[in-house]
Amino acid sequence: KSITMLTGTPDTDLWSGRVIEVAAVVYPRSDTGYALRVQRKPEDLEAFLREATSKSDLKERYKLLSDRVSKELVIKIAKENDYNAKLITAVEEVNDAQKLVIAQKIVKRFGENLNGFVFGIWGLAFKPDTDDMREAPAIYVIKELVKRGAHIKAYDPKAIPEAKDQYLKDVKNISYVDSKYDALKESDALVLLTEWKEFRSPDFSRIKLLLKNPIIFDGRNQYNIFNLEEKGFEYYQIGKG
Repeated sequence: KSITMLTGTPDTDLWSGRVIEVAAVVYPRSDTGYALRVQRKPEDLEAFLREATSKSDLKERYKLLSDRVSKELVIKIAKENDYNAKLITAVEEVNDAQKLVIAQKIVKRFGENLNGFVFGIWGLAFKPDTDDMREAPAIYVIKELVKRGAHIKAYDPKAIPEAKDQYLKDVKNISYVDSKYDALKESDALVLLTEWKEFRSPDFSRIKLLLKNPIIFDGRNQYNIFNLEEKGFEYYQIGKG
Protein backbone atom coordinates (compact mmCIF):
# COMPACT_ATOMS: atom_id res chain seq x y z
CA LYS A 1 0.00 0.00 0.00
CA SER A 2 1.16 3.49 -0.67
CA ILE A 3 1.60 5.46 2.52
CA THR A 4 2.11 8.51 0.33
CA MET A 5 -1.37 8.10 -1.13
CA LEU A 6 -2.96 7.95 2.30
CA THR A 7 -0.97 10.67 4.03
CA GLY A 8 -0.18 13.02 1.17
CA THR A 9 3.49 13.14 2.20
CA PRO A 10 6.03 11.48 -0.14
CA ASP A 11 8.67 11.01 2.59
CA THR A 12 6.48 9.20 5.14
CA ASP A 13 8.19 5.86 5.88
CA LEU A 14 6.54 2.64 7.00
CA TRP A 15 7.09 3.22 10.73
CA SER A 16 5.72 6.76 10.57
CA GLY A 17 2.79 5.52 8.54
CA ARG A 18 2.01 2.88 11.16
CA VAL A 19 2.28 5.47 13.91
CA ILE A 20 -0.20 7.69 12.08
CA GLU A 21 -2.55 4.74 11.64
CA VAL A 22 -2.44 3.86 15.31
CA ALA A 23 -2.89 7.46 16.33
CA ALA A 24 -5.94 7.73 14.10
CA VAL A 25 -7.56 4.81 15.90
CA VAL A 26 -6.46 5.35 19.49
CA TYR A 27 -7.32 9.03 19.34
CA PRO A 28 -9.73 9.53 16.43
CA ARG A 29 -9.70 13.31 16.87
CA SER A 30 -5.92 13.68 16.72
CA ASP A 31 -4.45 16.48 14.64
CA THR A 32 -2.84 15.48 11.35
CA GLY A 33 -0.15 18.12 11.65
CA TYR A 34 1.15 16.44 14.77
CA ALA A 35 0.95 13.03 13.10
CA LEU A 36 3.25 14.13 10.29
CA ARG A 37 5.91 15.25 12.74
CA VAL A 38 6.24 11.87 14.43
CA GLN A 39 9.64 10.24 13.96
CA ARG A 40 10.71 6.58 13.80
CA LYS A 41 11.47 5.79 17.43
CA PRO A 42 8.94 3.97 19.64
CA GLU A 43 9.16 6.60 22.36
CA ASP A 44 8.10 9.21 19.80
CA LEU A 45 4.87 7.27 19.39
CA GLU A 46 4.07 7.67 23.08
CA ALA A 47 4.98 11.35 23.06
CA PHE A 48 2.83 11.95 20.01
CA LEU A 49 -0.19 10.16 21.42
CA ARG A 50 -0.01 12.10 24.67
CA GLU A 51 0.25 15.40 22.83
CA ALA A 52 -2.50 14.42 20.42
CA THR A 53 -5.10 13.89 23.13
CA SER A 54 -5.65 17.63 23.41
CA LYS A 55 -5.90 18.20 19.67
CA SER A 56 -8.85 17.97 17.30
CA ASP A 57 -9.97 18.21 13.67
CA LEU A 58 -8.57 14.97 12.25
CA LYS A 59 -8.93 15.10 8.46
CA GLU A 60 -11.10 12.62 6.62
CA ARG A 61 -8.20 10.83 4.93
CA TYR A 62 -6.89 9.78 8.33
CA LYS A 63 -10.25 8.39 9.31
CA LEU A 64 -9.80 5.97 6.42
CA LEU A 65 -6.75 4.57 8.19
CA SER A 66 -8.82 3.23 11.05
CA ASP A 67 -9.82 0.25 8.89
CA ARG A 68 -6.19 -0.56 8.08
CA VAL A 69 -4.57 -0.23 11.48
CA SER A 70 -2.46 -2.85 13.18
CA LYS A 71 -1.88 -1.73 16.74
CA GLU A 72 -0.45 -5.16 17.48
CA LEU A 73 2.33 -4.52 14.96
CA VAL A 74 3.29 -1.22 16.59
CA ILE A 75 3.31 -2.83 20.05
CA LYS A 76 5.47 -5.64 18.64
CA ILE A 77 7.94 -3.16 17.12
CA ALA A 78 8.10 -1.26 20.40
CA LYS A 79 8.88 -4.47 22.30
CA GLU A 80 11.57 -5.38 19.79
CA ASN A 81 13.15 -2.03 20.57
CA ASP A 82 12.93 -2.69 24.34
CA TYR A 83 10.33 0.01 24.72
CA ASN A 84 7.18 -0.39 26.80
CA ALA A 85 4.34 1.29 24.91
CA LYS A 86 2.33 1.85 28.07
CA LEU A 87 -0.32 4.13 26.61
CA ILE A 88 -1.29 1.91 23.68
CA THR A 89 -1.15 -1.21 25.86
CA ALA A 90 -3.41 0.41 28.47
CA VAL A 91 -5.91 1.47 25.81
CA GLU A 92 -5.95 -2.06 24.42
CA GLU A 93 -6.51 -3.59 27.85
CA VAL A 94 -9.48 -1.31 28.48
CA ASN A 95 -10.92 -2.03 25.04
CA ASP A 96 -10.53 -5.78 25.46
CA ALA A 97 -12.19 -5.71 28.88
CA GLN A 98 -15.10 -3.72 27.49
CA LYS A 99 -15.70 -6.35 24.83
CA LEU A 100 -16.34 -8.96 27.53
CA VAL A 101 -18.92 -6.97 29.52
CA ILE A 102 -21.88 -8.72 27.87
CA ALA A 103 -20.28 -12.14 28.36
CA GLN A 104 -19.85 -11.34 32.05
CA LYS A 105 -23.53 -10.39 32.31
CA ILE A 106 -24.49 -13.70 30.71
CA VAL A 107 -22.32 -15.63 33.15
CA LYS A 108 -23.80 -13.69 36.07
CA ARG A 109 -27.31 -14.58 34.88
CA PHE A 110 -26.79 -18.24 33.89
CA GLY A 111 -23.80 -19.27 36.02
CA GLU A 112 -20.14 -20.11 35.47
CA ASN A 113 -20.93 -23.44 33.80
CA LEU A 114 -22.84 -22.86 30.55
CA ASN A 115 -23.09 -26.49 29.46
CA GLY A 116 -26.48 -27.08 27.86
CA PHE A 117 -27.23 -23.41 27.22
CA VAL A 118 -27.71 -22.05 23.70
CA PHE A 119 -27.28 -18.38 22.82
CA GLY A 120 -28.52 -16.70 19.67
CA ILE A 121 -26.00 -14.13 18.48
CA TRP A 122 -27.08 -11.20 16.32
CA GLY A 123 -24.05 -9.62 14.68
CA LEU A 124 -20.46 -10.75 14.12
CA ALA A 125 -18.86 -7.78 12.34
CA PHE A 126 -17.25 -5.05 14.42
CA LYS A 127 -19.68 -2.50 12.94
CA PRO A 128 -22.66 -2.50 10.54
CA ASP A 129 -22.33 -2.61 6.74
CA THR A 130 -19.04 -4.52 6.67
CA ASP A 131 -17.79 -8.08 6.88
CA ASP A 132 -14.70 -6.98 8.81
CA MET A 133 -14.40 -8.78 12.15
CA ARG A 134 -11.05 -7.46 13.33
CA GLU A 135 -11.34 -6.77 17.07
CA ALA A 136 -15.09 -7.37 16.94
CA PRO A 137 -16.75 -7.93 20.33
CA ALA A 138 -18.37 -11.07 18.90
CA ILE A 139 -14.99 -12.83 18.79
CA TYR A 140 -14.39 -12.27 22.49
CA VAL A 141 -17.95 -12.95 23.62
CA ILE A 142 -18.39 -16.13 21.59
CA LYS A 143 -15.05 -17.60 22.65
CA GLU A 144 -15.78 -16.87 26.30
CA LEU A 145 -19.21 -18.49 26.17
CA VAL A 146 -18.01 -21.54 24.25
CA LYS A 147 -15.12 -21.94 26.67
CA ARG A 148 -17.71 -22.28 29.42
CA GLY A 149 -19.64 -24.95 27.49
CA ALA A 150 -22.30 -22.94 25.65
CA HIS A 151 -23.51 -23.58 22.12
CA ILE A 152 -23.75 -20.57 19.80
CA LYS A 153 -26.21 -19.97 16.95
CA ALA A 154 -24.91 -16.97 15.03
CA TYR A 155 -26.30 -14.71 12.35
CA ASP A 156 -24.75 -11.74 10.53
CA PRO A 157 -25.80 -10.31 7.15
CA LYS A 158 -22.22 -10.23 5.81
CA ALA A 159 -19.59 -11.56 8.21
CA ILE A 160 -20.39 -15.27 8.45
CA PRO A 161 -17.79 -16.27 5.81
CA GLU A 162 -15.14 -14.25 7.70
CA ALA A 163 -16.08 -15.99 10.92
CA LYS A 164 -15.98 -19.43 9.37
CA ASP A 165 -12.77 -18.96 7.42
CA GLN A 166 -10.71 -16.91 9.84
CA TYR A 167 -11.79 -15.43 13.14
CA LEU A 168 -13.84 -18.30 14.55
CA LYS A 169 -12.67 -21.16 12.37
CA ASP A 170 -11.26 -23.16 15.28
CA VAL A 171 -14.21 -22.56 17.59
CA LYS A 172 -16.41 -25.57 18.21
CA ASN A 173 -20.03 -25.52 19.38
CA ILE A 174 -21.02 -22.79 16.96
CA SER A 175 -23.51 -23.01 14.12
CA TYR A 176 -24.35 -20.36 11.54
CA VAL A 177 -27.90 -19.67 10.40
CA ASP A 178 -29.54 -17.89 7.49
CA SER A 179 -31.74 -15.41 9.34
CA LYS A 180 -31.86 -13.53 12.62
CA TYR A 181 -34.92 -15.41 13.79
CA ASP A 182 -33.35 -18.80 13.02
CA ALA A 183 -30.66 -17.91 15.57
CA LEU A 184 -33.32 -17.68 18.28
CA LYS A 185 -35.06 -21.03 17.83
CA GLU A 186 -34.60 -23.02 21.06
CA SER A 187 -32.03 -20.49 22.30
CA ASP A 188 -31.91 -19.46 25.94
CA ALA A 189 -31.29 -15.79 25.16
CA LEU A 190 -30.72 -13.28 22.38
CA VAL A 191 -27.34 -11.53 22.41
CA LEU A 192 -27.08 -8.42 20.22
CA LEU A 193 -23.49 -7.51 19.34
CA THR A 194 -23.68 -5.44 16.11
CA GLU A 195 -26.23 -2.72 15.39
CA TRP A 196 -27.18 -3.76 11.87
CA LYS A 197 -30.19 -1.92 10.46
CA GLU A 198 -32.24 -5.11 10.26
CA PHE A 199 -31.83 -5.58 14.02
CA ARG A 200 -33.11 -2.12 14.99
CA SER A 201 -36.85 -2.78 15.21
CA PRO A 202 -37.42 -6.53 15.38
CA ASP A 203 -40.69 -8.29 16.10
CA PHE A 204 -40.41 -8.69 19.87
CA SER A 205 -43.53 -10.86 20.03
CA ARG A 206 -41.88 -13.29 17.62
CA ILE A 207 -38.62 -13.15 19.58
CA LYS A 208 -40.49 -14.04 22.75
CA LEU A 209 -42.14 -17.03 21.08
CA LEU A 210 -38.89 -18.36 19.64
CA LEU A 211 -36.69 -18.09 22.73
CA LYS A 212 -36.80 -20.65 25.53
CA ASN A 213 -36.64 -17.71 27.90
CA PRO A 214 -37.58 -14.10 27.07
CA ILE A 215 -34.08 -12.77 27.78
CA ILE A 216 -32.13 -10.20 25.76
CA PHE A 217 -28.53 -9.11 26.27
CA ASP A 218 -28.09 -5.87 24.37
CA GLY A 219 -24.42 -5.13 23.70
CA ARG A 220 -25.30 -1.93 21.81
CA ASN A 221 -27.99 -0.46 24.11
CA GLN A 222 -30.18 -0.45 21.02
CA TYR A 223 -33.42 -1.62 22.61
CA ASN A 224 -33.54 0.53 25.72
CA ILE A 225 -36.30 2.67 24.19
CA PHE A 226 -38.71 -0.25 23.81
CA ASN A 227 -39.56 -0.78 27.49
CA LEU A 228 -38.84 -4.49 27.16
CA GLU A 229 -39.45 -5.25 30.81
CA GLU A 230 -43.06 -4.18 30.29
CA LYS A 231 -43.24 -6.64 27.39
CA GLY A 232 -42.19 -9.48 29.70
CA PHE A 233 -38.48 -9.62 28.86
CA GLU A 234 -35.45 -9.81 31.08
CA TYR A 235 -33.35 -7.06 29.53
CA TYR A 236 -29.63 -6.50 30.10
CA GLN A 237 -27.63 -3.68 28.54
CA ILE A 238 -24.26 -2.02 28.89
CA GLY A 239 -24.12 0.06 32.05
CA LYS A 240 -27.34 -1.40 33.48
CA GLY A 241 -28.87 -4.72 34.40
